[in-house]
Amino acid sequence: MAPLAAASSVAKRSNMTDYDGRSTALEEAEEERMKARTEQQKEDWMDKYDDDKSGTLDRAEFVALVNNVAAKFEDPILDPFGALSGLSLAPTETADAQTIDVPESLIDKAFAGRDVLDSDQAHAAAQRVLLYMRSREKLRVMFSAADLDKDDNLSAKELRSLLQRGAPPGYTVTLADCEHVIKRADVNGDSKVNMDELGPAIACWMDLANKLAGVPETPRTKAASSACVLL
Repeated sequence: MAPLAAASSVAKRSNMTDYDGRSTALEEAEEERMKARTEQQKEDWMDKYDDDKSGTLDRAEFVALVNNVAAKFEDPILDPFGALSGLSLAPTETADAQTIDVPESLIDKAFAGRDVLDSDQAHAAAQRVLLYMRSREKLRVMFSAADLDKDDNLSAKELRSLLQRGAPPGYTVTLADCEHVIKRADVNGDSKVNMDELGPAIACWMDLANKLAGVPETPRTKAASSACVLL
């Protein structure tokens, strides 16, 4: 290799090393900022909702936390056909936030037989409850729009328009597609999809749509489908 070419090659490798180093440093700095933000959020929540200053949250205190924080989310966390693009929990302070009732079953799961939650437990539990609540609200809106005859069930024809929103470009959803999805998600055997079955139905369709589009499974697409299945 000529001296000039060799020098150029060395310079390129050096530049790539410098770039990789800067990229790693930026990623590490961002990770540290996220950790600091999480720790600050934990501290803020405990300061605000730990009424008896015990260092833990009892059931009533935790419900107050989730109710108030959930009411301040500006946008739904889950967009089933957007691959969870809004998964990050970023509450916005609004003066006219409305209280959102938290299902008792969610609180039971959060406490898992415990009387109180410490800061780490409360933060993790709140994230799960908030994700579920906002995800389900998004699905409720979608369900209501698709349920044309308002019988609280989606037929294959009604489901078709909803699934079309998540279809690959240029692909037309068929009734056979809808019937396949219903067969996979229909728990009560009525050949329709009710509100409780909509999450699994969408998860099934997302998997099928990704395969039709030739999209390989990634942690992101897998997380989107998993979230719908858990609803």
